[in-house]
Amino acid sequence: MLMTYSPMIIFLLTAAAGIAAAAGVVLVIVEAVNILMIKDRRKTKKYYYLKRGLICIAPLAVIGLIFGAYRLRLAMYSSVTDKWRDGIMMSSGDDDRLLNEILTAADNDDRVKLAKLFSADTRGKKDFERELDAFMEAYPGGMSSIELTDCHFGLASGSGHTFDSGDYVGEEYREYGGSNGGNRYYIRVHYIDYCKTNKDLIGVYNLVIMSEGARAEFNLTGEKKEYSSLLCDMTYVDHDSIRIIGNDAFMWDSDGSEIRTADQVKEILDGCVDYDDMVAALGQPGASREMDSHLKYEYYYEIAAEGDSKRYVCINTDGARGGITSCYIYGQGDRTLGSLIEFRWPQT
Repeated sequence: MLMTYSPMIIFLLTAAAGIAAAAGVVLVIVEAVNILMIKDRRKTKKYYYLKRGLICIAPLAVIGLIFGAYRLRLAMYSSVTDKWRDGIMMSSGDDDRLLNEILTAADNDDRVKLAKLFSADTRGKKDFERELDAFMEAYPGGMSSIELTDCHFGLASGSGHTFDSGDYVGEEYREYGGSNGGNRYYIRVHYIDYCKTNKDLIGVYNLVIMSEGARAEFNLTGEKKEYSSLLCDMTYVDHDSIRIIGNDAFMWDSDGSEIRTADQVKEILDGCVDYDDMVAALGQPGASREMDSHLKYEYYYEIAAEGDSKRYVCINTDGARGGITSCYIYGQGDRTLGSLIEFRWPQT
């Protein structure tokens, strides 16, 4: 098993070796000058600078060999999850590589390869094979060639770490969105990349691929819905009923309220304290969502467009009918274009 060192330690060792190698090159040059300029070699110590120069260069050569062996070892792993199970912690680019391995296996209908990317703990669940069959039956195909972007819908993409019986567990999640032939898809991947005491936990433990319609319906029902280990939901919803806001999909039901400018909404919110004030002044929101975060609830209103791009405000409250805490401007593909009001601490 390869040991994993701190990136800072590796950087410092490499920097030190580089400085020594630079000094070694200087000494070799000095030796070459001596050979050319001093005809009587008896007046100098034989190859004094050359020997010391080569000694200085040697550490960099050794580090180069070690790094080359390390890269060769990484290339031998058939998947990124195999690398994690062998004790090599997650590195930059592993999340995108994992997604590519998932989608490539699904595109090739390689169920064995796809299943191996999941943790042994997840594969051991009694419903896993049934979920895998249902996933492959619904999977639209061709998704490995889609240009996907890292999204921040629902749970913001990032990482969280928990402790299991005192052991450090690296728990990560990523969310992506992208379009293919006019169809928009959303992908959520949850996985564990490190657990010293239980390797069976390492790997993907939750994979969900949703159509635009499925994502919009999911937002309508709330973020607290539990996913199965493996789900491909291609629910179709009439596109006219959906709005894309901040790269996310929402069921839109406007009551025909006036579309105001951002400045007008800001002025109105300055006189609003809670949800009831907001609805009385702005009308019913076009979309809403309950969040698993301190923001609690989100309410969306369309505001005046900027050019050909629709724009919206997202008003956050600290409960279903709670106090207003913040308000942000969203575009269709841009998560946040700016804050409209200063943050207000939740009411107690």
